[in-house]
Amino acid sequence: MRLTIVYISIIIITSLKAAADVRLSATVPPVEIEVQPSSGLNHAWVTDGSDGLSATATSPEGAVWYMFGVDGASEATRIGQGASISLRSGSHGYIAEEGDSRTFFWVTDWNDTPMTRGELHTTLSDCATLELAYTGAAPRMTYHGINGRPFEIDRRITLSYLNLEADEEGNFAKRETVESFPYLHEVIAIDAPLCATTLTLRGDRFLTQWQRSVEAVESGFTPTAVAASATMKLNTRDVANEQTTDDGATAGSAPLEATFTASTTEAATFTEWQIATDDEFTDIIVSETDPDFTYTFREAGNFFARFTAANADGSCLYVSDTYNVSIGESRLSCPNAFSPGDSEGVNDEWKVSYRSLVEFECHIFNRWGVRLATLTDPSQGWDGRYKGRLVDPGAYYYVVKARGADGKSYNLGGDINIIRRKR
Repeated sequence: MRLTIVYISIIIITSLKAAADVRLSATVPPVEIEVQPSSGLNHAWVTDGSDGLSATATSPEGAVWYMFGVDGASEATRIGQGASISLRSGSHGYIAEEGDSRTFFWVTDWNDTPMTRGELHTTLSDCATLELAYTGAAPRMTYHGINGRPFEIDRRITLSYLNLEADEEGNFAKRETVESFPYLHEVIAIDAPLCATTLTLRGDRFLTQWQRSVEAVESGFTPTAVAASATMKLNTRDVANEQTTDDGATAGSAPLEATFTASTTEAATFTEWQIATDDEFTDIIVSETDPDFTYTFREAGNFFARFTAANADGSCLYVSDTYNVSIGESRLSCPNAFSPGDSEGVNDEWKVSYRSLVEFECHIFNRWGVRLATLTDPSQGWDGRYKGRLVDPGAYYYVVKARGADGKSYNLGGDINIIRRKR
């Protein structure tokens, strides 16, 4: 007897009373897997053969049982009636019918596509890619929906090995990496590990649950791929009288100190920081092999920095992102008045306004030529005191000599008027 099922019945099922559910049992416990809603199935299981394999309807009235194959449930064949039934060997679909309610399920026999034992062999196809070949087999496993459409079963075959990962500070540490595969191709390609390690292939999840998993080990892997964590930090100054660049970034004022740091993976034997005047690095002005160093930009212009690393034979190369440093043209202007001792914190210090000065010297005199103060850094200021006492209001004089990062020379002089309200 055949049961004719129109596919639209799957839509009708959702509006009927709750389907009579089904349980599976066997000598080796079946493993239930998640089914895709589009399969039309209520359940799917993977079994280890048919030894003791039976299905039981949860309804006390039992069910009428039908079986279908990979062509779908359109012409399912009746195979029995009752509360339970022995299932056939192999992979099949089944229907448990109780009145107008049906439960659709599929049983995949693991032995139809077993995972067989074998050896694991590795080959580096290039610096970044490791290819693994398994001499055993773990082919694609499927279940079929009520219309015959196949759906892939994830066998969760795992590959575990150690790899290097950088933390938030950029330091590399060993971490276990576990990758999972639904089945095995002839060749598996992964990112090449960055440290010496042993690779272990283990599976599949059904064998693991049945406590007899297959395992293959490849030991003694030596890395050739190179990776690095490289950073550049600009040590900018918080100086009120230092002019910002046109885009508002104080990073544009020389002298500008930069701290370069880098850490590398095991295979790196050559390291170099490069600073150039072009982003193609054809004009390299600094080459530093120490991964950690400090450099001061003293000239105006655009500069580019990057970190490179390579393995022993130079076949594997790492190049970091490029950092850009822009040093603006120099500027210098001098105020002509201030009011020390008048209102605390308000215009009570004489300072030049500047940008990108790499040399600076300023002398301040009274009208009789007595030198009252000497400034050797443009960020310094004069508080209007001489020998610890505020000088009298009136006119004083400054002489400034300076040189900018762009090579421009400054020779300035002028009046400083000290203003103080009468008390």
